[in-house]
Amino acid sequence: MSNIKGFEYCMSEVLTMLYENFPVPINVNVRELKPGLKDDFSDEGNETVDVFRHTIHFLKRESYIVTYDKEVKESHIFREAVLTSKGFAALNLVPKSLNENKTILEQLEQLKNKSVAIMGTASAAAIFRAFFTGT
Repeated sequence: MSNIKGFEYCMSEVLTMLYENFPVPINVNVRELKPGLKDDFSDEGNETVDVFRHTIHFLKRESYIVTYDKEVKESHIFREAVLTSKGFAALNLVPKSLNENKTILEQLEQLKNKSVAIMGTASAAAIFRAFFTGT
């Protein structure tokens, strides 16, 4: 899985999970985000975990999510993760640029249900662009 596809997959999984549990904080184990990854300690599995970890750190730096601030630097578990008001608002946005009357969250769920293979397509890129830019 390329870094971009891993980023898109992780972002979709994490944001959907956090939205469904909002406002209750949850623990996010990146090894449980993708089927089969929990027991995959191969180089490829570890690279995927690394991309997923850095995706969550990116979402934190951009203020879309917060987690317990005393986590271990290289940990794959993010404790007490919750959407910020910025993340919650962005997921409820209905962007005009996508020409659909669905929120970003609904489009992420639709994309997630289609399959992992679709991640990285133009539709995934458009959804994430709308999420970050609000258009």
